[in-house]
Amino acid sequence: MNNANELDNKVSNQEISTNRLLLQRYSKDLVLKYHSWMQDPWLREMTATEPLSLEDEYKAQEDWLLDVNKQTFIIFDKAVREQQILHDRTNNTAGMCGDVNLFLMDEYASESYAPTESSPPVQAAEIMIMIAEPWARRKGYAVEAVRAMMHFGVLAHGVRRYVAKIDDSNEASLGLFTLLGFRVAKKMPHFEETHLSLEVTQEVEEVLKSFVTSVQL
Repeated sequence: MNNANELDNKVSNQEISTNRLLLQRYSKDLVLKYHSWMQDPWLREMTATEPLSLEDEYKAQEDWLLDVNKQTFIIFDKAVREQQILHDRTNNTAGMCGDVNLFLMDEYASESYAPTESSPPVQAAEIMIMIAEPWARRKGYAVEAVRAMMHFGVLAHGVRRYVAKIDDSNEASLGLFTLLGFRVAKKMPHFEETHLSLEVTQEVEEVLKSFVTSVQL
């Protein structure tokens, strides 16, 4: 527990900024708000998430923090955050509207994405995004947050291949990752799921970098 608390304090300063968004590591003081989001059956379905008790939610946050292969950042709307903090400076969840996650995979990116002679082994990561607050949807925040998180993955972890695993019924996410340049890598009909992937070329890296105003590791 002490290790988790020390790490929680240490990573609370990790953040990624874009013009409109602030991404901060998922810390203990944000769990209650996150847990309230996950009471929504639709959000759980879209994110393939099982319902957890509040106690289990705190435990999950601690486990994610201690697992170096799981990088979970909470998304804040900067403008809304500034406005809400004017009324309550103690409101740590001001402007909180979603989360974005990286799950670092081994360099072979699982058997589904095994390297070939023309595609050597690289560091890979699965990426997931959730815009939980209805007021924050249809504003392009998902595009901005995913690109910012991908830039972080390249910078902090040397990620060269991204994978997104999307429920076939989640047309919004399928459209989002297609817009971001991901292409279908594998269909999983038994799981009603589609896997998309994107190689991080120099051109892609420049695009990702252009969306980020600052990164604090």
